[in-house]
Amino acid sequence: MAIIRTKNLTKKYGSFTAVEGLNISIEQGQVYGFIGKNGAGKTTTINMILSLLKPTDGEIFINEALVSFTDPSYKMKIGFVNDVPFFPAHMNAR
Repeated sequence: MAIIRTKNLTKKYGSFTAVEGLNISIEQGQVYGFIGKNGAGKTTTINMILSLLKPTDGEIFINEALVSFTDPSYKMKIGFVNDVPFFPAHMNAR
């Protein structure tokens, strides 16, 4: 069973296409990495899977269920640690 699957995933910013027609299938237990030059769409793809960015076109499936960006409950099944963490100014030790 595919844990993460994309179908024709696309993200455009105006006339610039960051990700075009991406089809991936990551099976349970697999280690998967994105490798490519700057601007290849790696971060954009991850941000779409995490619903931080809405795709222009295509679909994302988590555990074979279609991701709905209006229902964030699927995020309880995803763990993500960014290599360069960012914390908004309102998040502090207090």
